[in-house]
Amino acid sequence: MSLIIAVGILSTLPSAIGLIFQQLNLDSPEPGQMKFSTIMILLAVFVVVTIATIMIIQGQRKIPLQYARRVVGRKEVQGGSSYIPLKVNYAGVIPVIFASSFLMFLRL
Repeated sequence: MSLIIAVGILSTLPSAIGLIFQQLNLDSPEPGQMKFSTIMILLAVFVVVTIATIMIIQGQRKIPLQYARRVVGRKEVQGGSSYIPLKVNYAGVIPVIFASSFLMFLRL
């Protein structure tokens, strides 16, 4: 499923880039509908959203565990301490896939 969605996104990429160049209107002295600064802002937003998505997918919360004291022979040993890694997003990339397919559905 991921491969089908990725191919669908990549297949529209050349036409989207062509549309951006067409709206820039570089081959004419008249200004186009889109400015170069707008493209830079869109590119920055794309990078920020990509980084935020990766951070949420990789994020985890460490829940501390405490063990009780135990007696080994005549010595009382301090209990150990570790943690349970609780992921922020257990579904992985599934929400990203559903979001992209939902946006593709709205565009049709």
